[in-house]
Amino acid sequence: MWLFSCLGVVAAMTIDSHEEMANFNAYVITPMAFLCSTFFSANNFPKYIRYFIEALPLTHASQALRSIAMGQGFPAVSLVVLLGYSLVMFAWSVMVVQRVK
Repeated sequence: MWLFSCLGVVAAMTIDSHEEMANFNAYVITPMAFLCSTFFSANNFPKYIRYFIEALPLTHASQALRSIAMGQGFPAVSLVVLLGYSLVMFAWSVMVVQRVK
């Protein structure tokens, strides 16, 4: 997805070493992959954690893919959230690339 590509550009342009990239992977990518309803439902988490998880973009991407696979169409809420995150990440990635130039 475009959103996650922009996140990769931001990470690549701001991280200076392999060690920092490993930290980014450990503290951002891995938790997001395990918590965002990718492997199991977030419904069993406490309410305050579930609200945070439901605001993350990977949660909406996973829900949208599941809905499409089950023939239910693309959820409108997920579309709005992913579009919002995409615009923010794109603007951030353009800003970071311009700064590095």
